[in-house]
Order: sequence, then structure tokens, then C-alpha cells
Amino acid sequence: MLGYILDATGYLGNGMVAIVVFLLVLEGILFWKGRRISWMERIFLVLFGVYLTVIFAVTVSPIYGFYTKLNELEINLNAFAVLVNGHLNPMNLFGNIAMFIPIGFFLPFISRKMQHGIRAILVGGILSTLIEFLQIFLRRGTDIDDVILNTMGTAIGYVIASVFLYIFPSMRKMIGIEELKTGRKLRRDLFPTVLLTTMVLTSVIITGFEKRRQYASDGFEYTLEQGEAKESEDASKHNFSVSKGGNKKEEGVELPKNMLAKNVFFINVTKNKVMSSYREEDKIAPASTTKMLTAMTVLDYCNTQEIVTVGDEVSLVPANGSRAGIYMGNQVTVEQLLEGLLLPSGGDAAYALATYAGRKILGDTYVSAETAIKAFVGMMNKKAKNLNATNSHFTTPDGYDEEGQYSTARDLGIIAAAFLSSTKEDGILKTIVGKESSRVCFPDGTDLTWENTNLLLVPSSEYYYDKAIGLKTGSTENAGKCLISAAIIHDNLYIAVVMGDTEEGRYLDSIALYKSVE
Repeated sequence: MLGYILDATGYLGNGMVAIVVFLLVLEGILFWKGRRISWMERIFLVLFGVYLTVIFAVTVSPIYGFYTKLNELEINLNAFAVLVNGHLNPMNLFGNIAMFIPIGFFLPFISRKMQHGIRAILVGGILSTLIEFLQIFLRRGTDIDDVILNTMGTAIGYVIASVFLYIFPSMRKMIGIEELKTGRKLRRDLFPTVLLTTMVLTSVIITGFEKRRQYASDGFEYTLEQGEAKESEDASKHNFSVSKGGNKKEEGVELPKNMLAKNVFFINVTKNKVMSSYREEDKIAPASTTKMLTAMTVLDYCNTQEIVTVGDEVSLVPANGSRAGIYMGNQVTVEQLLEGLLLPSGGDAAYALATYAGRKILGDTYVSAETAIKAFVGMMNKKAKNLNATNSHFTTPDGYDEEGQYSTARDLGIIAAAFLSSTKEDGILKTIVGKESSRVCFPDGTDLTWENTNLLLVPSSEYYYDKAIGLKTGSTENAGKCLISAAIIHDNLYIAVVMGDTEEGRYLDSIALYKSVE
């Protein structure tokens, strides 16, 4: 929830503009009708507007997509299910109540009509229903229990406000609840509340679309030939020319001195050109960079809107493997699992996706997780060969160290190029790996915030590189610290593969490669 609120601060700029415009309009209405309100009422209207901005930013921002096609699987009309399963996710239960307590508190202070408890509670319920309706189109899931819990929160807030006004009766005159001897009041009207809510909601939606366009512009529309936006999994487009012998100078630029990486493959994808490489053909452990291929294979068989019920396959994640916080019984969309796979590098997401897609490959939803995963990994290997990554063999969907699992820096560069040029589901893969973080709300109500493990994308990190647009980290005992990254430099897409490095070295080596072509 804290991550949601921090993300919402990015909407306050346009939100404040909407509030200021609202106040100007309100002043015009007051002047025209010969009415007035107190400064205390204006303050409460501003506070209410700010809080609405945060609520709408958290719940209905279209930043991660807005779709006109309904997904009935994400709509829950089974009332009070949350009371049965609330102990599994108390944050969802109590968070939905707490979120609307300020709404119930503010309403009596900004509208005289809201002095009646039933009206205030009804308005809270209507506002929650509006949010849930909009979430039908936002891949967030729609739940009648959220409306019930939000309405309960509104009621609690109203009670708190009533107690406050009882303890401090002087406040009633300050906010115009009790009539003064001169001047007429606008307090009987609900119109200002409705107008403010509409204007703030509009500002949040506009900001969300602006941020979504920014995500797209921070990405790219390059393929390996002539920059056309199309699927490029044709193996002939990934025939990067590499000289043999493991020398540290290739066509293009010299490798920077003092690099710690054991294997390097640095390419200009736009021009289909190898810039530098070192021991790029060595067979190495791929670690979590494998998850790029896992994600692409999933999209060959699944669409992002499908809902996965996670089973005991998450128990297959190694004890010290990375996790995204996904558990048996969770209901989560394929898109959300892809985010859990690629941002926090969740092995649990990898096994959940592999099991779900593997069963679709086999056409049997009842086969064991092990059988489904085996079928899925088989298709991963087939896909790698089709991409011309012919010196790789994968045995797990998460890339954890295992005998018989290997790749090369060159193959991983080829896979990365195909990954970034994929246009499936509107290029969802490149969008995901370009995010600094992501907030998600599973269809079952679970709230999580995932941070990208690629510190090149994190502005607060000492390794931040402003031209970076992705891609994927990796770390195991056999692989060492690895990073496959991508950056746009002089309108060209570059991919840097550094394997067998140190924690600091994988970022410094990657940045040094990019600096060599700036």
C-alpha cells in the first residue's frame, strides 16, 4: 500500500491544477448566486481533492493499460467472499476499509447534505462502485467485496467526523453547518462535491495516459532491419557476425579496460552489428537471464488476460532462489506473473507460468506440474533454436543452476534482441522490463509492489543510466553476477551482455560499454 501511495504523488501536479480550476469555478458560482463559504470550507475542499487524487491514482489510473474489452473472469460478484478468505490477505481486507475512512470523514465538512449519515455512506458506496466499474477496463479486477469494504470505511469515517464535531462544536459554525445571521450558504448543494470529484478524476486519467505514453516513448520500435515495428523471430535476423578466438577487440569498438566480466557480447541491434565481444561462445550458466526466453515462450501459448490459479508448483523453487511473493492458491493474471518474473525475478512466477502454459501445450489441465514444466521447457529449447541461439540448452524455467543447463553470451544477446523486438500483446515484454517498479493487485485481492532488480533503471541508484530501457539480471553460484541490458544511444538500440561478473562490476562494465559508443 505504501508503494501505491508513493506512486500516486506523481499525479498531484495535475491534481492540484484541477483543484485550483475547481476553486475558481466555485468562486464564480458563489459570486453569481450571491452566496459564500468560509475559508475553512475551502481548506476542507482542497484536502478532499488531494485525497481523491491519491485514491484515483491508486485505483483507476490507466498507466498500465486501458482496454474496452471486458474480461468476465476478473469480475467477482460473490459478496462476502472476503470474510471467508480475509485471513489469507488481511491487507486487502483492512486496506479497503482504511482507504475510505478519510472519505467518510471529509464529506460532512464539505457538504451540508452529508450531515445525514445515510447520504454520506451512500455517496461513499457510489464512489467505490464507480472505481470498481472503471477497474473492469484496467486489468485490476473488479470485486463487489471492495464496494462493501469501502462503504464500511466511509461509515467509520462519518462516525469519526460526527464525534469530532460533537467534541468541537465551534467547528460547526466555522464550516457553515450552522447558519450565520448574514449571507446565504451554498452548503445545501451537493454540486461542488460532484464537480470536484469529476475534475480530479479527469486529471488522474489524463495523467495516467501521459505516463503510459512516456513509458512507450522510453522504449523503442526497432527491429533488426530498417527499424520497422514487426515481430522478428526469424533466425536470419539474428545472425550477428562474431570473430573467433576470444580476443577483446571486435568490429566497432574496443572493450573498455579493466572489465571484470568473464563473458561479454555487445551489439548494435539497429544495425545488426557486433560492437565488442569476449569469450562470447563459452558455455556458461545463464541464471535468471533465462527468464527472457521463458516470458517469450509463455506468450506463444497464453494471452495476458488469462487468470492462473497458482498450485504447488511454487514449491519447486530452490530454497535460495529469488521469489516474487506468489503463493499456492493465489489467483493472478498472466501479465502480472510476467511482471513478477521479469522485475523481482521471481522463480515462483517462472514455475507458475511454466506449469500453466505447459498444460496448455499438452492440452491437459490435470497433468502434474513436473510433466507440464517438462513440456514447457521443451518448447523453450525449440524456440531458442528457431531464434538461432543454437548453443544453448535449458532445463528449468527460472535458469537456476542445474546440470545440462547452459547458454552463451552470444545466444543470450540473440534472445534479448528477439525479446525486445517482440510485438506480442502490444509489446508488453519491453514495457515490463522498462519499469522501475510495478504495483499489482491480483484478482484475488493480493496487493504487491515489485521493484526492478536492474539498477540501471533506478534513478536513486548509484548505477542509474538514463539511456537504459531494460533488461534482465541474473545471479547464481555458477553464473556469478550477470546483467543483460539495453539502451538507446543516438537513436540506435544497443544490448550489452555481461556474464560472470561481480555485483558492482555488472553495472559498471555495462555502463562502460555504452559510454564507448556515446
